Amino acid sequence: MARVKLDAHSVAEGVEGLQEMPTSGSILARYLREEWVQALAQLQDAREIGQWVAQQREQLMQQIRPPQDGMETCRAFTALIDTVVRRLYDLALERAHVAHPPEVAVAATGGYGRMELAPHSDIDITFVPERDSDAATDRVIREMFRLLMDVMMEYGRLKVGYAYRLIEDCPTLDHTTQSALIDARLVTGSRRVFARFLGEFWGQFNSTDFLFRKIMERRQMLARYGSTPYLVEPNIKEGAGGLRDLHLIRW
Repeated sequence: MARVKLDAHSVAEGVEGLQEMPTSGSILARYLREEWVQALAQLQDAREIGQWVAQQREQLMQQIRPPQDGMETCRAFTALIDTVVRRLYDLALERAHVAHPPEVAVAATGGYGRMELAPHSDIDITFVPERDSDAATDRVIREMFRLLMDVMMEYGRLKVGYAYRLIEDCPTLDHTTQSALIDARLVTGSRRVFARFLGEFWGQFNSTDFLFRKIMERRQMLARYGSTPYLVEPNIKEGAGGLRDLHLIRW
């Protein structure tokens, strides 16, 4: 059984790097995160924040035309959502009335974790608490969940997926969940908890089994969507030569 081995120091160093977003590129220079932070700091109401997010998304979508780089737009949109999630986490801490920030990590997964977030992509977020059934942590996560639903979905017109993962659950995760967590990236919260989570996740990760299952999954999808890229209307996500093949090659 092939397993990935990482020591705690390596994981901690990786987390330090994952926290930072690239800042190069014309869009990110135009829409600086500092400006987003300042704008969001003036907003408290979920409706106002959601409407602001929708406006910013529309501005970014206007940039998706030649000669603009599509991936640059995705990174800019990822940076925007990161900024919003951090603001919502701060508001959740205030509304939960906790004496100290709880030991919980808020991570981006899937395409959001890879910093490939398109304007209509699902925003997948995972909460990782240090331990289960902690009253302060539970209050913060509940407040954060409410804010995400109101700001992102109701007023921001975005799709949000969420998960709650315990560190001790890592050995029992199915390969679909593993697929999302491979690209997990810390957005806000505890770096220490996130480092522990990554250490446990990669420490038990069976790469041979994972790749075998993903290859079998791709064969099933290709049987459904077509095994040739030479189609009049190909499925650019699930079809042959599409995004899923690119992700599998990366893994």
